[in-house]
Amino acid sequence: SFDSTPRYFLDADRVPYLMFCLVPWVKLVLLVRDPVERVLSHYNYLNQARRRNNLPMVSWREWINDDMKSLREAGVISNRTEEEFDAFSGSKREAAAWRDYVRKKNSQFLIGRGLYSIQLRLWYNAMDVMGKNR
Repeated sequence: SFDSTPRYFLDADRVPYLMFCLVPWVKLVLLVRDPVERVLSHYNYLNQARRRNNLPMVSWREWINDDMKSLREAGVISNRTEEEFDAFSGSKREAAAWRDYVRKKNSQFLIGRGLYSIQLRLWYNAMDVMGKNR
């Protein structure tokens, strides 16, 4: 079976647990695209939809700034030293910050969708907790 819903990967703090409970035999293959190409494609797709529905276009700068603000407010990104970043990366604080970010209403998670390392760490952690091979 095949599914191409990227939201499953984005919701990395809860979907793996649900998926492995529902279909414990599942084998997963994840394909990701270049994060810059992905964000440009996402922006163009949403603005085409807005055009079709006679809605105003959203500027690239506004869109990027809004998502960067969301990432900062959730605590996913901040001005950390290298030591602080190393301590944060893979921590419970990072998982909580990611959860807060992806639960934000009315967001397209423009930049966050391309932060693959965070999402992979959460998936790997869930696999370890549930005794699944990686």
